[in-house]
Amino acid sequence: MEWKTAISDIEKVADDGWEDILDEWEDMEDQSIPDQSIPERPPITESGSESTQLEQLISSDLEFKSGTEETIPFTDSEDWIQETAAYYDITFDNVNQKIGVRHHFRGKENKILNMVQAYASKDRVSMAGYSNDLPCAETIRAIPISAFLLSDEDEGLIKEELSTAIKRILTSHVPCFSDLKDKVVWSIPHIYQAESSKKSEIVPLGVEEKDETKTADVIELLDIYKNYVPQKKDGSPLPMLLYCDGLSCERVDGAQKARINGGDQWARLEMFEPGIQEWHKRLLYIQDTYDSFFKFESHREKGTLYNIKQLYDYKGVSSNIMSCFNKADELLEFTTKVYVILAMMNILGFKTIDDELDEDDHSLILSKVSNEIVNQIYPTTNTKEILNVISDKSLDQSLYCICKLESGGEMVYCGNKKCKFGQWFHLDCIGLSEDEIPEGDWFCSEVCTKEFLSTKRGKKKQTVDKFRDMKKEYVEGLLWRGLNEIIRHDAIKENDGIRMIRHWKADMPDFYENNHPKYLIYAHRLLINVAGATSPRLREQLIWNRTVNVEGGARKNIPKDLHCEHLNRQYKENCRDAGGQLTQATIDRHSQMLGVGKMIEKVYQEQVVESHIKFKRHNTPDRDADVRHLTKTLQPLNLFKFQAGRSFNGFENLKTSKGVTFPRKFKERLIRHTNKIADRRELTADD
Repeated sequence: MEWKTAISDIEKVADDGWEDILDEWEDMEDQSIPDQSIPERPPITESGSESTQLEQLISSDLEFKSGTEETIPFTDSEDWIQETAAYYDITFDNVNQKIGVRHHFRGKENKILNMVQAYASKDRVSMAGYSNDLPCAETIRAIPISAFLLSDEDEGLIKEELSTAIKRILTSHVPCFSDLKDKVVWSIPHIYQAESSKKSEIVPLGVEEKDETKTADVIELLDIYKNYVPQKKDGSPLPMLLYCDGLSCERVDGAQKARINGGDQWARLEMFEPGIQEWHKRLLYIQDTYDSFFKFESHREKGTLYNIKQLYDYKGVSSNIMSCFNKADELLEFTTKVYVILAMMNILGFKTIDDELDEDDHSLILSKVSNEIVNQIYPTTNTKEILNVISDKSLDQSLYCICKLESGGEMVYCGNKKCKFGQWFHLDCIGLSEDEIPEGDWFCSEVCTKEFLSTKRGKKKQTVDKFRDMKKEYVEGLLWRGLNEIIRHDAIKENDGIRMIRHWKADMPDFYENNHPKYLIYAHRLLINVAGATSPRLREQLIWNRTVNVEGGARKNIPKDLHCEHLNRQYKENCRDAGGQLTQATIDRHSQMLGVGKMIEKVYQEQVVESHIKFKRHNTPDRDADVRHLTKTLQPLNLFKFQAGRSFNGFENLKTSKGVTFPRKFKERLIRHTNKIADRRELTADD
């Protein structure tokens, strides 16, 4: 039987009983495998909820011994689960629905329903041969700081990725390199490329009316999801990944901490390992890019991101990336392509994009130019300084809030970047509720308010450094960010787990410098698990099963949290006809219909209308004409040629990356996160 049937039949089990279901499935197995004996199933126990017996339903992966009456001898629970389990994971996200009323009067007003939607996806890269044994606390503490940072080899591989991306752009838009287009690597190979092209098996798990902001509701939600967790022969749960964004990871972690005194692994919710996902990280990366390089003050400055937005009518792009992700990403990619061509023209001395090369070996020139551009824009790093700095665990300057503890729960950020009181503050510690947080900047004290205002006023009086070329630094900085976004997206489309993990390492300093504590914590958790803090099976799953392929085919993988967003949108569209009458029955009915509408439409078009309609896809637009036009417009400005004392309006004092500002504090924070994970492992090691 297929694993999908196993999950979808779980609700049926509660009514019909396990025995009827198992008898029915055994009859079907007898028909499908008449000449082979069926192995003896483990006994059904009373402990745990009914759905924790999921592994008993998954029979498609059983290995039978042909020509014998004997059952497979499972020596222990580990052997049994490796032979029988079809590994999969769960991805979830909030899907809040605003319910508007037609007529407003006292006691009847608009409201928001807080709900959570989830789906399960089967591993395309099988991890059945890997151990489920967890390392001890001392092994976790021994994981070095280098596991969270780019090594020299990692940096070399990232430079190769960047160089490949530059070659793709130049061969696609520059005539003198167009004959090399077929020689450029368009798909970076990896060991699981064939599996990554397969269509994913996905089962929607429905929508639950739970408020993700409340710990009690998250605990109830996990109690529901644990019904889908397979159990070993000894009755203990088989750990599985629970993918979500950074905020949801924190809430799952909070729910597990609230249950830390539970009687067994099921009660403590230890079967879930929260895994941070790719799409929300991309969103955060592009948001940081726009925060640094997208300002209205530069709207008249040729070559700036804001000016290009106006010139080419990207009306939907704003500084709020969540509301315009695709358009903002498209604008950034378009600008990056033009910058690459301008950098190439500066190196080769081209006056126009159509200039010809004097030398015959175009391939060699393409490689040299690509590598030179990478070296030109690659920022300064201080990895060795971080590794060699001596940490002082007694210092607590890098802790949060007035309580001087780690982040957790709902927090608010002080608008003063030089805040000395904690930067991030727990709402409970400062006596605020979410509704009381003001729009815009919030300051923890009058000291921070005055310091922020004085800094803001001081900025207007600052002048351009006459020894620096701020225009060149702007375009190089934006080109660096744009190319990195391209290679990150490319790794996701290929489902190249090694590259994705490498990019998480590269982003660790950004999370620290840009005050993203949740992403720093859960990126650390991802990387430490990959380095050996979890079982070998979960480690490999975290690397190679980070995406889904909804349609099947090469380079069609998307992040699991992005597919969750797609299902959320489908669900909201399904609920529109219900108006304001969203009862639990309505929620259940529409959540079960996810994906059905598109399939019905496809069948109708093919079998009734007798025509095959291609469903709308996100095709790559042909912007070659715009690329050529913008290149011609910006070439006379010589943006990539050093000219001291110039700057774009609004970017007179652009901050350029010079690595981690406070290496010791950064290192201490990583050590503290490692010790927390090791301490928790010690608490559960004896169970």
